[in-house]
Amino acid sequence: MESKQRSGMAFGIIVLLIGVYLLAVQLVPSLRDWAQQLSTWPMIVIGAGILLMLLSAITRDGNLMVPGSVVATVGAILLVNTGGGNHLSWSYAWALIPAGAGVGEILGGLLNNQRESISRGLNTLATGLVLFIIFASFFGGLTWLGPFWPVLVIVVGLWLLVRALVRK
Repeated sequence: MESKQRSGMAFGIIVLLIGVYLLAVQLVPSLRDWAQQLSTWPMIVIGAGILLMLLSAITRDGNLMVPGSVVATVGAILLVNTGGGNHLSWSYAWALIPAGAGVGEILGGLLNNQRESISRGLNTLATGLVLFIIFASFFGGLTWLGPFWPVLVIVVGLWLLVRALVRK
C-alpha cells in the first residue's frame, strides 16, 4: 500500500473515530458528563498530540511521532500546572519538552526500525530528564536530593568528558 493511500486511510479512520465519539457523547448522558470534565484545554492539547502519534502509527511513518509526543508533553505540563496552580514550575518543567521529543524519536525509530533514531532518542530523553532533575532541584521543585543536587551536575560533566575522550 502506498504512503498516500495509507495517509488517506489514517485520516479517514481518525475522522470516523471522532464521529463515533461525538455521537456517543450525544446519546449517552453519563458519557456527556465525563466528556465535559475532560474537555479542558490542556486535555485538548494532549489529545491533539495523541492524534498525531496515532496518525503516525496508522501510516507506519514515524515522522509524526516527535511532534505528537512534544505536543502531548506540553499538554501534560499545562495540565499539571493548571491543576496544581504551581506556575513557578515552568522554570524547570521546560526540560521535559526535549524529553518528550526523545520519546517521540524512540517511538519513531521503533516504527521505522531505525536503531540510530532510537539511540538519539534515548540520549535526548536522558538529557531532558537530567536537566529537569537539576533545575527542579535548584529551583525548589524537588527536595529529595537536598543540598547534594550539584553532585548530579558533576556526574553529567564527568560523563561528557569520558564520552569526548572515547570518541576519536
